[in-house]
Amino acid sequence: MSHRAWYNELNLILDGYNVLFQTPLMLAKSGKADLEISRNRLAYFMALGMSSNQLEKSAIVYDAKQQATTEPKIAKLDSGLKIVFAANVDEADRLIEEIIASHASPKQLTVVTSDRKIQRTAKSHGSRFIDATEWFDHIEQNLSEEEKQWIASGQSPSANSLPSILHAAKRQQKPGSKKMPDDPRTRKNAGRMLNDQDLSFDDFEVGP
Repeated sequence: MSHRAWYNELNLILDGYNVLFQTPLMLAKSGKADLEISRNRLAYFMALGMSSNQLEKSAIVYDAKQQATTEPKIAKLDSGLKIVFAANVDEADRLIEEIIASHASPKQLTVVTSDRKIQRTAKSHGSRFIDATEWFDHIEQNLSEEEKQWIASGQSPSANSLPSILHAAKRQQKPGSKKMPDDPRTRKNAGRMLNDQDLSFDDFEVGP
């Protein structure tokens, strides 16, 4: 995927580490392994609480260590969610601001961050922005009690700790469809089993 070609595919951008540090998704120790687990927890949280159509149009942007390329590193999960690592440390903010400024339809874009500078950039281009904690609370409303307990437990999103994701996928099955096997592959890909009804962010204002 070429640089900038994917910008206009988005209608939701998350300031990754800002969201993690503002919500219960972040593990307390914050070591290298904990950061990876925390990033996975955020991706699974979104798969549980958002539709597949919304995930296809969403990206989480993170800072990254020094890379040999100036291009951001992009991965697309089975759920459709894009994980983006900026080219260098501390460049996530600049990349998010670039996406906002370069987006063909910035008024269709929602940015999730508590960073005031990024919020000002979003507002200046007519994009909506949502504080990280407010967004978390909004998405959490779509989770079952079991799923909320998993988030609160601080567990890693491994196959053994995610019965709720399997249950979420089963809830979306149509009558008469083939029963989903209880195995790690099913749990790993459960995000793409969610329905296609879009979440609405129309109740959030462009600025404070």
